Amino acid sequence: MLFNSYSFLLFFPLVLIAVGLVPARWKNPALLLASYYFYSCFSKRYCLLLLGCTLVVYFAARLLRNRKWAFWGGLTILLGVLALFKYTDFALYTLEKLLGKLGSDRSLPRLNLILPMGISFFTFQAAGYLIDVYKGKYPPEENFVRFALFVSFFPQLVSGPIGRGDQLLPQYAAPEKPRFQDLRAGLLTLTWGYFLKLVIADRAAILVDTVYGNIQDFPGICLVFATMLYALQILCDFSGCSSMAIGAARMLGIRLPENFNAPYFAQSIQEFWRRWHISLSTWFRDYVYFPLGGSRCGRWKTYRNILIVFLLSGLWHGANWSFVVWGLLHGLYQIIGRATRPCREKALDALGVNRDTDCFRVLRMAVTFLLVDFAWIFFRAENLSAAVAVIGRILADPGLFPLMDALRNHTMGLDGPEMRVLVLAVLSLLGADILHNRGVDLQAWFAEQNWLFRELLLITFILIVFIFGIWGNGFNASSFIYFQF
Repeated sequence: MLFNSYSFLLFFPLVLIAVGLVPARWKNPALLLASYYFYSCFSKRYCLLLLGCTLVVYFAARLLRNRKWAFWGGLTILLGVLALFKYTDFALYTLEKLLGKLGSDRSLPRLNLILPMGISFFTFQAAGYLIDVYKGKYPPEENFVRFALFVSFFPQLVSGPIGRGDQLLPQYAAPEKPRFQDLRAGLLTLTWGYFLKLVIADRAAILVDTVYGNIQDFPGICLVFATMLYALQILCDFSGCSSMAIGAARMLGIRLPENFNAPYFAQSIQEFWRRWHISLSTWFRDYVYFPLGGSRCGRWKTYRNILIVFLLSGLWHGANWSFVVWGLLHGLYQIIGRATRPCREKALDALGVNRDTDCFRVLRMAVTFLLVDFAWIFFRAENLSAAVAVIGRILADPGLFPLMDALRNHTMGLDGPEMRVLVLAVLSLLGADILHNRGVDLQAWFAEQNWLFRELLLITFILIVFIFGIWGNGFNASSFIYFQF
């Protein structure tokens, strides 16, 4: 049941009505039941896996009190389940290729397990909780229903944001019926998520899929254009999904953490990761980077720690060497940035460059975006060899005029009206991000308006999504990119 499916548009209002009607003490059981029904729509048998992981972490946390075996046992089982489903076949494939290099022609068997939806998200959320309890950050949750809801809350279950125990468990401990302000603010956030996904991401996907699916038929400049558009596609796809989750949760009276903060306005790769998929980047920071020593253990160990974090980040996104390269590129970007910072600062001082000007900030944003966009090639390509082929095609034929011809002749999948809708939608996103980046709270501005203007504006926004949104071929919901992780 995807957020942009008709089944969800029927399911969610029913849950909202049920939560509004039942007494506050029954809110958590009602949400837990709805969450397991939601997950069962993807796979009924994997509901048992979700329940099993929940039970393991719940009892491991309850048994912790100076018992390291409970912590390590629970964490090993939890991450072992993730590794079994997500990385076993990748490890067997890599071992088979390595043996082939050594002269063996033996084929290794594959498990061919279907990856449970959202397993990377709910295992990391549960693991973070177990680590926090082990470190004494907060006591273990005694109420099983509250803890089970923490692991399986349906708006965030399959694609985040990855929550923390101290953020969510207190909200479940004091359940309240949603207030009108929450309903209104949540609906606006939910609609914004639909706008990002249906109007921008899915429309951009048509062009990106057309070009990346036939790279030999397009000149290099068209691949550059498609790659830049993919940067917008994945931003709007994932941030749209996060906005839907945050908005739906807000309508149910639950506050989820922010997950995106205008990431393409970042002026460095380090800042980009403070703005992109915030819940994941802070998870790796708190549970991997800091325990390794962070940046407090000398230059070379700091570089090692950065590479480990981004290697794991790449693997988290997918069992494919192209994801590993994508992660390592971001690690190398940060290492090179740290190593060259003194020289760059001296050069700027020598040239008398004013770092506080808008021009300089825009230049840094452009350089950061180009570095991020180059790495997206490895993320988008089907495998490592396909990514290399894309780069080779770009370098072999970089001329500008073929792009103009392709746009004029509509050979990249979008005709003139569709391209104009996409451009207008992207400009709307740009304007919203500029205002957000300057500290303007659009939610607060919306809430302060006259009620008639406010409701008309919301209705107009919803109509725009329904009229210009792409609901999948034949009106079948198209999947979110991050659902596969």
